[in-house]
Amino acid sequence: MAAGAGAVEVPDLALERDSLEPRPSGIPDAGFGLFATRRFRAGDVVCVYRGRTLTTSEAARLDTAERYYLMRLGPQCYVDASAEDSCLARFINDARRAAKQTCWFDKQPDGAPGYDEPVALVRALRDIEAGEELFAPYGSWYWVSFDRAKARGAAGTEPAGDGESKARASPGPQA
Repeated sequence: MAAGAGAVEVPDLALERDSLEPRPSGIPDAGFGLFATRRFRAGDVVCVYRGRTLTTSEAARLDTAERYYLMRLGPQCYVDASAEDSCLARFINDARRAAKQTCWFDKQPDGAPGYDEPVALVRALRDIEAGEELFAPYGSWYWVSFDRAKARGAAGTEPAGDGESKARASPGPQA
């Protein structure tokens, strides 16, 4: 892990791959989820949500199908993880129930230790045991958009770009 004096310990890609595993989610029709393969303590940085940085106007021009992994980090700052195959955080689902959430997105629009670009650190809300599926809240705007798209008939389980399927029809995690 990269860390300096007083800095947050951020896992590198190799440690993420050794500590986490995408596999079928326990949420019906959600496609894949992300599972811990080791124990994490409350407050630990579990992984990093990263990808292509976009402005608000660039994000708004994306088609709905291109917004599966889009996260707003702050004013004029979005991260699109759709083409970032090494970003395991994009497999985290929202349980839609606060009691089931295991993580939260600590948004860093100015970058984080070891990252010059905007990212979101995925932090453990509580101790997480090996084998547990990770869940983080996407935010109310995500679900408003999702429910509207579903009502229009645009939602459903569709294959995403890398073979997994996600029941997402609007911008990704907005938490």
